[in-house]
Amino acid sequence: MIICWNPGPTGLRLEIPEDGPVRLLGVGPEPGPQPAQEGGRQPAQGAGLHSAAAPVRLVEIALSADGHVVPTHAAHADYLTSQRLRHVSHDATDDALTVVQEDPRTGLRVTVLVKATASGRVIHQQTVITNGGSAPQTLAYVSSAAITGVLHDEAGWRDARAHTGYNAWSGEFRWRALSLEDVGLVNTGYPGSTGLNARFAQTGRGSWSSGDALPMGGLSRADGVAWAWQVENNGPWHWEISAQEPDLVVRMSGPTRDEHSWCWELEPGAQYSTAPVAIACSADGFEDALRALTEHRRAIRRPNADDENLPVIFNDYMNALMGDPTTQREHTLIEAAAQAGAEYFVVDCGWYTDEKDWWDLVGDWQESPRRFPGGLREVMDDVRAHGMVPGLWLDPEVIGKRSAAARTLPEDAFFHRDDTRIVEKDRFQLDLRHPAAIAHLDAAIDRIVDVYGVGYLKFDHNINAAPGTGERVGEAMDGHTRALSEWLDSLLERHPDLVIENCSSGGMRVDYAQLSRLSIQSTSDQQSPLLTATIAAAAPSAVAPEQAAVWAYPQPGMSRGLLEFTLVNALMQRIHLSGHLDDVDPEQARIVADAITAYKQIRHLIPVSLPSWPLGLPGWYDDVLALAMDGPAGELVSVWNRGDDAARLQLPLRSRGAAEVRQVFPAGAVEHHWDEAGVLTVTMPAGPSAVVLKVSPAQRLRHQGHIPACGQAWGTGG
Repeated sequence: MIICWNPGPTGLRLEIPEDGPVRLLGVGPEPGPQPAQEGGRQPAQGAGLHSAAAPVRLVEIALSADGHVVPTHAAHADYLTSQRLRHVSHDATDDALTVVQEDPRTGLRVTVLVKATASGRVIHQQTVITNGGSAPQTLAYVSSAAITGVLHDEAGWRDARAHTGYNAWSGEFRWRALSLEDVGLVNTGYPGSTGLNARFAQTGRGSWSSGDALPMGGLSRADGVAWAWQVENNGPWHWEISAQEPDLVVRMSGPTRDEHSWCWELEPGAQYSTAPVAIACSADGFEDALRALTEHRRAIRRPNADDENLPVIFNDYMNALMGDPTTQREHTLIEAAAQAGAEYFVVDCGWYTDEKDWWDLVGDWQESPRRFPGGLREVMDDVRAHGMVPGLWLDPEVIGKRSAAARTLPEDAFFHRDDTRIVEKDRFQLDLRHPAAIAHLDAAIDRIVDVYGVGYLKFDHNINAAPGTGERVGEAMDGHTRALSEWLDSLLERHPDLVIENCSSGGMRVDYAQLSRLSIQSTSDQQSPLLTATIAAAAPSAVAPEQAAVWAYPQPGMSRGLLEFTLVNALMQRIHLSGHLDDVDPEQARIVADAITAYKQIRHLIPVSLPSWPLGLPGWYDDVLALAMDGPAGELVSVWNRGDDAARLQLPLRSRGAAEVRQVFPAGAVEHHWDEAGVLTVTMPAGPSAVVLKVSPAQRLRHQGHIPACGQAWGTGG
């Protein structure tokens, strides 16, 4: 029996054999929605959805004692338990597919849940394991989703590219497209399973889900068909591309035995759900698949006003107070931030201790009387008096070695290894599975919200907590991150209007387990505006742009070009304004205020626009960078030049036809020309220089009756 489920442009094709597990034949784009088909009738072939010559199991599951059917495997494939699975039932609707299988030997019931999002451009998939037997079973690996049906012939092996997003502290969102041979995958000429001893894998470890790499990946072919995926877990994850010749197979999962020392004890009647995975497929290239993931991120995100209104946030940390706040320092910054047009003001780290060296004193969350003689409430009231919403920084999952909480909380509330508390840079990691840890955080945050009246919390996480507690270290981390998600849900139920920023030394926990709940993501701790430009240009590949907070930190000594450059970095996403605004001269203050004004006039376009990269996804050392955002009202385009010479750039955009191009910011004119075939030519001055442009369809402008000048509103909103 063949099942073809096509909710939209991305579909699945499955085979249900009589004497084996359900098999995946292909994942790819179809011409349009088609009903589910059964009874052996073959679906129409669409661009990109090709049956795999060596079909793969829909689910791979390993128990603790399992090996592979074929002993040469390095990949997570052909496990003994997977081989025993048999089809029980399936159900297909226009936007959902459920497939149930069972292992007759153990009684494990394996349910694959698939939903369509982003108008059918993305499939959202996870696996649920239920122990229907009479004995406990220990899971060692469970796949969340898979892709196959990728390659056709030897030319496909040569021309295909694997896409991976490298990540590092202050060096986030660095995409590379690598040949299959470069990542160790070649067609050896042996069909079937024998190629599975070769794989290309990416793995996230510890509590930094994006500490080494984004929990994302992709494949693309020379004909333009491409796949992009994201694993939605706020802890460990794994994906791998392996050769099952003559094709490839991709498998994605949360933690695993082999990569994370993970296993999960499943008692009779108990259930385990894997980390969800989103898969987008496009016939228009890898970047378009990333655009589809942007739509998906918006579809699964908790509705909140912050991501609709995009208020301007000033944070006192970066290139400003750097964790050394006082009442007087805050007062002068509050006034300057308000004059610039900020709508939120966040007091960052250091507010909770009298000492300047506060790293190992986090966790008690009591204000410092030395820093704030009149109380922190005085500063919060000053923020409100200037028409802004106050906010505070916390690092909720850690306790400093010298804090009182380190002595008063129960020993079991912390992660341990070999019966000793795990210490990472003088901090202990809380285990949020323990009720005392949750009670400690609830009491602290409820008090902060009630006493200080904050409307914004910046949740940082500055250590990559190693797995801990007992022999099953991977299970401990998995349980902790699941408890973290449950705690965030309960916190937002109590305080639904609270804006919570997801930060982890900048962008070390960029994942949609967190961002489906929290409205804004710190993209980096990078202090150089020139390097921040690369991060800002690439950030929408992994974060919906209305959630991506980018630092803009004006300084008194900046040249005009560099000042405008740092402001442009943030204008097409979320502004995290910082820097010593209280020391800039009047002309610099005017430029900052002009940038904020321009942002408020275009920000309503950002949540309804999709990203593209006219010069390709940026390289870390590229002199010129470009990011475009297209929506119903036209396109916004940011262009940066970091080179020593002027640059004339031809930017292919998605807009077509007659259009008007206007400069949003800065005020000085940049030479540009629009070709109705969709090419915007921009001549950039020698670096550092940057500009934001708006391409508006002429028909829309004629309907409005005028073309707004720089500094006027583009349509409604603001």
